[in-house]
Amino acid sequence: MEIIDASWLFTREGESVRVERISLLRRGLRLIVSGPGYTRDTHEFSDDNECTSHQSMFERRLRALGFHLEAFSDRRRHRDRRSEPRGQERRH
Repeated sequence: MEIIDASWLFTREGESVRVERISLLRRGLRLIVSGPGYTRDTHEFSDDNECTSHQSMFERRLRALGFHLEAFSDRRRHRDRRSEPRGQERRH
């Protein structure tokens, strides 16, 4: 099973690069880089530190090329609302 932890969208003058960080249950992490254009690269890492280091280096290269962070989504911070206790029923 794979779970997308977070994604980043970098843009530059009509071009975009999306970076997705995916947890591979019991198998490490996957980093998928899509763009610019139709290019797509996949990298797999055994631990969080290795993945973070590679991602940081890649993001520095993007910024040096004139890309900037347009959007960020962190799904790890969001609680599963199905596990939250329900409030008092308001229907009459």
